[in-house]
Amino acid sequence: MLSQLQHDEEHFQNLAEPIKVLLTDTELSKIYAQSRKGESDFRDYPVKLRQAVSQGRRLQDPLFEFSQLFNYDKEILLIKYHPLQELIDREQLLSNLEQCFIARTNEAGVDLNRCIAYSHTSNVLQFVCGLGPRKATHLIKYFKQNNSQLENRTFLVVNYHMGKCVFSNCAGFIKINTDAMKESNSYIEILDSTRIHPEAYDWARKMAVDALDIEESSEMEPSAALEEIFQNSERLKDLDLDAFAVELKNTMYGDQSITLYDIRAELTHRYKDVRVRYEPPSPEDLFHFITKETPATFHLGKLIQCQVFDFARKPPTLEQLEAAQPEKDEATGTLKCPLCHTERFLNVKEVRKQKI
Repeated sequence: MLSQLQHDEEHFQNLAEPIKVLLTDTELSKIYAQSRKGESDFRDYPVKLRQAVSQGRRLQDPLFEFSQLFNYDKEILLIKYHPLQELIDREQLLSNLEQCFIARTNEAGVDLNRCIAYSHTSNVLQFVCGLGPRKATHLIKYFKQNNSQLENRTFLVVNYHMGKCVFSNCAGFIKINTDAMKESNSYIEILDSTRIHPEAYDWARKMAVDALDIEESSEMEPSAALEEIFQNSERLKDLDLDAFAVELKNTMYGDQSITLYDIRAELTHRYKDVRVRYEPPSPEDLFHFITKETPATFHLGKLIQCQVFDFARKPPTLEQLEAAQPEKDEATGTLKCPLCHTERFLNVKEVRKQKI
């Protein structure tokens, strides 16, 4: 029995990979763990476990986790962003933080079905253009009560009865994983998985057809052309978008050149995340995390008080000890150790004792 346990332990040690440990700032997770939102989400969890959950979520997607604190209690203001932030009006700071959340959320897009399935991701929906806290809450509540998912953007107007102005503002930022919806019997619009606004769907389809050089007599549908373009986006590089823009301008659509280039970029890479990729903390960052010092409080040239406990130096080798000869200071008559550079010895015996 003992030999079998030893064999299993050795086998496990050979298979197990070392656990990767990352040190990150814990301020956000500590606030969440003690907030009303954290207590409501995990009533039976101790504070440390709630903190661990928040820390893991932050590493997965910081936008979702920071948005947890943008709530009725305004707990987002508890985070320390700058040493002088207390001098700024709280409402002004909150307004600027909200603008930052709106910009980042619409930049990344929001998967409404994911918000429905995972409640901790739903708080970002309020920052989608045209929605806000009340509309976002009602939208989530509607789909949960009907136990359904958003299968296409058209559903928001036809079934949910979203207003035209609200839909026009938010449609391009609500993304749908159309690949996961292919087994559904409902109508699936592949362009719903892009940032392209429904008002420009026809232009995107035309660009796909033109890029593949499909003749008008061909039976190939635009949706199939889009599928092929998503698999081979290199074909889009040959399109003359400037000529297309002139054509649209002559048909009273105005100057749409910027929009056309954005459509091509989106067809090349659907909902590409343009945020800065996560990088493990540098040694300097780790120093700030652990000591709570900042570049303003601890920097090169800064005068600080300290207590010296010991001098760490590499022990000399036997050859160095034999070759070392003390140096005499003619002015004071004391000897200096050539290894540790101490200048307090009165005779050679003290120097040799120090070397040993």
